[in-house]
Amino acid sequence: IGVQQVPPNVVLNGLALVMSVYVMYPVGTEMGARMQGLKDIGGSTQSMLKAADSAKEPLREFLVKHSRPLERGFFMKTAQKALKPEQAATLTDRDFLVIVPAFTVSELSVAFEIGFLIFLPFLVIDLVISNILMAMGMMMLSPTTVSMPLKLLLF
Repeated sequence: IGVQQVPPNVVLNGLALVMSVYVMYPVGTEMGARMQGLKDIGGSTQSMLKAADSAKEPLREFLVKHSRPLERGFFMKTAQKALKPEQAATLTDRDFLVIVPAFTVSELSVAFEIGFLIFLPFLVIDLVISNILMAMGMMMLSPTTVSMPLKLLLF
């Protein structure tokens, strides 16, 4: 934007944490509800594994829903090449080995696309303002000073 001061990292991390909790709350409550039903089984390792196995389905659905099929296909092929043939034969596109990196890459690519689409109008405003100021002969006036109010009005 051209602003010299941005919020400190602590504020940005806090905002990211709050937004993550907000987005993942339905998935977390569903996972908790599934584990709650198996709470009375006992504290053995088998019961813990059974509880974790039943609780992972809401997370799996969330990851599959928010990952692109192209990335899932890519990581499926990559995992099949990296694994032993007997392990690769049982691998599906809904395994966590495939959907976790696919989700990560999908979210990063969407974030870069959004960042670029937000950056582009600001760049155009800077170029237009600096060309107008140069045409008017106002070389000593900073284009950032003039373009900042326009950027704030745009956003």
